Amino acid sequence: MALELATDPAGERAELVEYWEGRGLTLVLAGEVADQLMERDALGAQLDAEFGLEEVTSRTAPLLAGLQTTIAFTIGALVPLLITWFVPLAIETTLIVVAVVVSLCLTSLVAAGVGRLSALHMMIRSLTVGLGTMGASYLAGAVFF
Repeated sequence: MALELATDPAGERAELVEYWEGRGLTLVLAGEVADQLMERDALGAQLDAEFGLEEVTSRTAPLLAGLQTTIAFTIGALVPLLITWFVPLAIETTLIVVAVVVSLCLTSLVAAGVGRLSALHMMIRSLTVGLGTMGASYLAGAVFF
């Protein structure tokens, strides 16, 4: 995208004008909008028009997202691990499944609230994927160990 702006600014301007015309502006106004947007932030204007990206994230954003995901998965993994360590063997498997179901339901509700999605659909999807993955892992453990 940046290379295209450097090598063919007129072509990129034309694409931006075409985008704004498609949004209902006249050719003249679309040209003015494209000029002003490209003068202020040409790359940002192109990213918004072509991909719907309204802001360019910082270079550290993926690193921070990865770190947050690592922390979340670590906390999530601690629940069954602590159950394995501290619960009698006779009820361990049942308690792990119950804890995972409760965790998946709570996580689904939070994610649905944050993303403004259907809580029921999010919960069904999370339970299906989560319990399916847990079942596949259990089966692999039973077969190979």
